[in-house]
Amino acid sequence: MNSSDPTTPSPRESPREGFFVLPIILLTPCLVIYFMVWIVIAIEADYPSVRVDYASLSSFKVSNTTKLSAEWNIKLLLSNPNGHLRISYHHDAFHGKIFYRNQQGRPDNDIILETSTLQSFFNGNNMVQIKLNVDTYVGSYMAEKIDLSRRNHGMVEFGLIVSTSMRFKSDFFVFSGSKSSNVCYPLRFEISQNVYNTTPGILLQGVTCDLGYDYV
Repeated sequence: MNSSDPTTPSPRESPREGFFVLPIILLTPCLVIYFMVWIVIAIEADYPSVRVDYASLSSFKVSNTTKLSAEWNIKLLLSNPNGHLRISYHHDAFHGKIFYRNQQGRPDNDIILETSTLQSFFNGNNMVQIKLNVDTYVGSYMAEKIDLSRRNHGMVEFGLIVSTSMRFKSDFFVFSGSKSSNVCYPLRFEISQNVYNTTPGILLQGVTCDLGYDYV
C-alpha cells in the first residue's frame, strides 16, 4: 500500500505524550486564575501608613521679619497594611517638603517652603530618617505669625509632605512601581521663647500622616 494513501491510519499517540499533555491542559487555567488573583490583589493594595515618631527643630531663625531658616531632623515609621504583599522601597526614594498652614482647617492655603534634603536614610525595614533644611524668604505676614507664636506661646507649627516610590511584591511577582505622598500635620514643636536661645525644639506629639493625593 502506498504510504501517501490518505486512507492509511495514522500512528497512535504514545502514552508518554498524553502523560505530559493532560497536566498542562489542567494546570493552565489554574495558573491563569492564580495570576489574575494576584493582579487584583496588587490593584487593590493599600499604600503604606506613615507616622512621624520623632522630630527636632534646630537653627530656627526668623530674620528681618521676612526670612525663615531652620533644620528639621525627622524619623518616620512605615507600616505595611497588606497581609499578602511586601513593599519594596528604593534606598533614596524618600523626599520631604516642609509647609506652613496659613489658616487652620484650610489645606488649600498651605504654603510649601523651599526645602532641600540634607540626608535621607532608610534602614530597609520600617524606619526612615530625613534631615531637611529651609532657608527662604516667606513674606512679612507669615514670618510675623511664626515669630509671634514662638515669642508668645513657646511653640511653632509646621507640616511635612513626604513622597516615596515603591513596588509591591509577592513570593513570585514584582508589580509595577507606584508613588505615594503623605501629609503629616500638625507638627508642633516646643521651642524657647527667647529668640537667642539655640536649644533645638522638640516635637510635642507624634503624628499619623494622611495620604495626600493632591501632592503626588
